[in-house]
Amino acid sequence: MADRRRIKDFVISHPGTDLIMLVLAPLASLWAQRAGFTVDSPHDLLMGTSTVGALVLASGSFAATMVYGSTVDFMVIARRRFHRELARNWRSILGWCFTATVAPLLAMLAPSIAVPTALSCIAMLGTKFVRSLFWFQYTLTLDVASASTPRLHEMRPADDLARRRKG
Repeated sequence: MADRRRIKDFVISHPGTDLIMLVLAPLASLWAQRAGFTVDSPHDLLMGTSTVGALVLASGSFAATMVYGSTVDFMVIARRRFHRELARNWRSILGWCFTATVAPLLAMLAPSIAVPTALSCIAMLGTKFVRSLFWFQYTLTLDVASASTPRLHEMRPADDLARRRKG
Protein backbone atom coordinates (compact mmCIF):
# COMPACT_ATOMS: atom_id res chain seq x y z
CA MET A 1 0.00 0.00 0.00
CA ALA A 2 2.80 2.42 0.83
CA ASP A 3 4.49 1.72 -2.52
CA ARG A 4 1.29 2.56 -4.41
CA ARG A 5 0.98 5.80 -2.50
CA ARG A 6 4.61 6.68 -3.20
CA ILE A 7 4.14 6.02 -6.93
CA LYS A 8 0.94 8.09 -6.95
CA ASP A 9 2.69 10.96 -5.14
CA PHE A 10 5.60 10.79 -7.61
CA VAL A 11 3.29 10.89 -10.64
CA ILE A 12 1.24 13.74 -9.16
CA SER A 13 4.26 15.90 -8.36
CA HIS A 14 6.09 15.14 -11.63
CA PRO A 15 3.87 15.97 -14.61
CA GLY A 16 6.72 14.97 -16.95
CA THR A 17 5.60 11.38 -16.45
CA ASP A 18 2.69 12.21 -18.76
CA LEU A 19 5.12 12.25 -21.67
CA ILE A 20 4.91 8.45 -21.65
CA MET A 21 1.62 8.98 -23.48
CA LEU A 22 3.46 10.78 -26.29
CA VAL A 23 5.59 7.67 -26.77
CA LEU A 24 2.62 5.30 -26.76
CA ALA A 25 0.48 7.31 -29.22
CA PRO A 26 2.85 7.01 -32.22
CA LEU A 27 3.13 3.28 -31.51
CA ALA A 28 -0.67 3.09 -31.65
CA SER A 29 -0.53 5.05 -34.89
CA LEU A 30 1.92 2.56 -36.43
CA TRP A 31 -0.35 -0.28 -35.37
CA ALA A 32 -3.35 1.49 -36.93
CA GLN A 33 -1.48 1.99 -40.21
CA ARG A 34 -0.45 -1.68 -40.33
CA ALA A 35 -4.01 -2.72 -39.59
CA GLY A 36 -5.17 -0.72 -42.60
CA PHE A 37 -6.95 2.03 -40.68
CA THR A 38 -7.53 5.04 -42.93
CA VAL A 39 -9.20 8.37 -42.44
CA ASP A 40 -11.54 9.66 -45.12
CA SER A 41 -11.24 13.26 -44.03
CA PRO A 42 -8.02 14.08 -42.15
CA HIS A 43 -9.07 17.73 -41.86
CA ASP A 44 -12.21 16.75 -39.94
CA LEU A 45 -10.16 14.54 -37.62
CA LEU A 46 -7.71 17.35 -36.96
CA MET A 47 -10.43 19.98 -36.46
CA GLY A 48 -12.24 17.68 -34.04
CA THR A 49 -9.03 17.08 -32.11
CA SER A 50 -8.36 20.81 -31.93
CA THR A 51 -11.91 21.45 -30.74
CA VAL A 52 -11.58 18.85 -27.98
CA GLY A 53 -8.26 20.48 -27.07
CA ALA A 54 -9.95 23.85 -26.68
CA LEU A 55 -12.57 22.31 -24.39
CA VAL A 56 -9.93 20.59 -22.24
CA LEU A 57 -7.91 23.82 -22.12
CA ALA A 58 -11.01 25.71 -20.94
CA SER A 59 -11.82 23.13 -18.27
CA GLY A 60 -8.18 23.10 -17.14
CA SER A 61 -8.22 26.88 -16.87
CA PHE A 62 -11.37 26.69 -14.77
CA ALA A 63 -9.81 24.07 -12.48
CA ALA A 64 -6.66 26.20 -12.09
CA THR A 65 -8.85 29.15 -11.16
CA MET A 66 -10.52 26.99 -8.51
CA VAL A 67 -7.14 25.97 -7.06
CA TYR A 68 -5.64 29.45 -6.99
CA GLY A 69 -8.86 31.28 -6.16
CA SER A 70 -9.82 29.17 -3.15
CA THR A 71 -9.54 31.04 0.14
CA VAL A 72 -10.28 28.15 2.51
CA ASP A 73 -7.62 27.62 5.16
CA PHE A 74 -6.46 24.17 4.02
CA MET A 75 -6.09 25.24 0.38
CA VAL A 76 -4.09 28.31 1.38
CA ILE A 77 -1.79 26.05 3.40
CA ALA A 78 -1.54 23.56 0.50
CA ARG A 79 -0.63 26.35 -1.95
CA ARG A 80 2.02 27.62 0.44
CA ARG A 81 3.45 24.15 1.14
CA PHE A 82 3.24 22.69 -2.39
CA HIS A 83 3.69 25.80 -4.52
CA ARG A 84 6.38 24.21 -6.73
CA GLU A 85 4.34 21.10 -7.44
CA LEU A 86 1.20 23.12 -8.14
CA ALA A 87 3.01 25.52 -10.45
CA ARG A 88 4.74 22.67 -12.28
CA ASN A 89 1.42 20.83 -12.73
CA TRP A 90 -0.54 23.82 -13.97
CA ARG A 91 2.19 24.96 -16.36
CA SER A 92 2.26 21.43 -17.72
CA ILE A 93 -1.52 21.11 -17.99
CA LEU A 94 -2.12 24.45 -19.65
CA GLY A 95 1.00 24.34 -21.84
CA TRP A 96 0.41 20.84 -23.21
CA CYS A 97 -3.32 21.47 -23.71
CA PHE A 98 -2.48 24.58 -25.73
CA THR A 99 0.11 22.63 -27.73
CA ALA A 100 -2.35 19.78 -28.35
CA THR A 101 -4.93 22.32 -29.52
CA VAL A 102 -2.62 24.10 -31.98
CA ALA A 103 -0.69 21.05 -33.30
CA PRO A 104 -3.66 19.60 -35.22
CA LEU A 105 -4.22 22.93 -36.92
CA LEU A 106 -0.61 22.99 -38.04
CA ALA A 107 -0.84 19.34 -39.13
CA MET A 108 -3.49 20.34 -41.66
CA LEU A 109 -0.59 21.53 -43.80
CA ALA A 110 0.63 17.91 -44.03
CA PRO A 111 -2.36 15.52 -44.09
CA SER A 112 -0.04 12.50 -44.15
CA ILE A 113 0.67 13.03 -40.44
CA ALA A 114 -2.99 13.57 -39.47
CA VAL A 115 -3.50 10.26 -37.67
CA PRO A 116 -0.26 10.27 -35.63
CA THR A 117 -0.78 13.92 -34.71
CA ALA A 118 -4.41 13.38 -33.71
CA LEU A 119 -3.63 10.27 -31.65
CA SER A 120 -0.74 11.99 -29.87
CA CYS A 121 -2.82 15.05 -29.11
CA ILE A 122 -5.82 13.04 -27.92
CA ALA A 123 -3.58 10.95 -25.66
CA MET A 124 -1.99 14.06 -24.14
CA LEU A 125 -5.33 15.84 -23.77
CA GLY A 126 -6.79 12.83 -21.98
CA THR A 127 -3.83 12.63 -19.64
CA LYS A 128 -3.87 16.35 -18.84
CA PHE A 129 -7.64 16.29 -18.39
CA VAL A 130 -7.30 13.54 -15.77
CA ARG A 131 -4.51 15.52 -14.07
CA SER A 132 -6.63 18.69 -13.96
CA LEU A 133 -9.58 16.69 -12.61
CA PHE A 134 -7.34 15.38 -9.84
CA TRP A 135 -6.42 18.92 -8.78
CA PHE A 136 -10.03 20.08 -9.06
CA GLN A 137 -11.13 17.21 -6.80
CA TYR A 138 -8.24 17.98 -4.43
CA THR A 139 -9.49 21.57 -4.10
CA LEU A 140 -13.07 20.47 -3.48
CA THR A 141 -11.91 17.94 -0.88
CA LEU A 142 -9.88 20.56 0.97
CA ASP A 143 -12.82 22.95 0.80
CA VAL A 144 -15.13 20.42 2.46
CA ALA A 145 -12.47 19.39 5.01
CA SER A 146 -11.74 23.00 5.90
CA ALA A 147 -15.42 23.79 6.34
CA SER A 148 -16.00 20.79 8.61
CA THR A 149 -12.96 21.37 10.84
CA PRO A 150 -13.72 23.32 14.03
CA ARG A 151 -11.76 26.54 14.54
CA LEU A 152 -10.30 27.85 17.76
CA HIS A 153 -11.77 31.23 16.95
CA GLU A 154 -13.96 32.48 14.18
CA MET A 155 -12.14 34.78 11.76
CA ARG A 156 -14.06 37.61 10.20
CA PRO A 157 -12.97 39.53 7.11
CA ALA A 158 -12.25 42.62 9.23
CA ASP A 159 -9.85 40.73 11.57
CA ASP A 160 -7.03 40.94 9.05
CA LEU A 161 -7.50 44.70 8.67
CA ALA A 162 -7.60 45.25 12.43
CA ARG A 163 -4.24 43.47 12.84
CA ARG A 164 -2.65 45.63 10.16
CA ARG A 165 -3.77 48.87 11.77
CA LYS A 166 -2.34 47.94 15.18
CA GLY A 167 1.06 46.92 13.70
